[in-house]
Amino acid sequence: FELELDMTQIGLILNSYKVTSDMYLRQISELECEWERSEIEVSERTKEVNELESEIESITRRVQFAQVEYGILELIGRLKDVNTVENECQHVQFQIDELKEKIRMENEKSAQVNSVFGLVQNALKEADAILNTTSSQANHKVPSKDHMEIDP
Repeated sequence: FELELDMTQIGLILNSYKVTSDMYLRQISELECEWERSEIEVSERTKEVNELESEIESITRRVQFAQVEYGILELIGRLKDVNTVENECQHVQFQIDELKEKIRMENEKSAQVNSVFGLVQNALKEADAILNTTSSQANHKVPSKDHMEIDP
């Protein structure tokens, strides 16, 4: 009987181990299912992260392009400003050249006037010298009585 009892106790113990083992196997199975769900979730999250990284890269490229485009537009604006200033400078230079030409022409006219004025002065000096010579010669000659006229 003792042997039977021991067998019964052994059966109960084995049964208890089987129940515990089944319980552990169920927990392991549940954990494996949870692990698979976690792996799927991690995979989905990784996919989302990769998509977000790709979108960030795309946005970064667009921002960089926009910055380059803005820089180019800014340079074009500066070039337009430079061209405007250059055009204004050319216009001012043209006006300066016109004024220089007018001054040159006025200087030529002034030189011609001065030349004519010098000729006139020389002619006046010569005329004055002739008059002085003629006048002094006339004063030195004593007119004869026959040639004198009397004013009434």
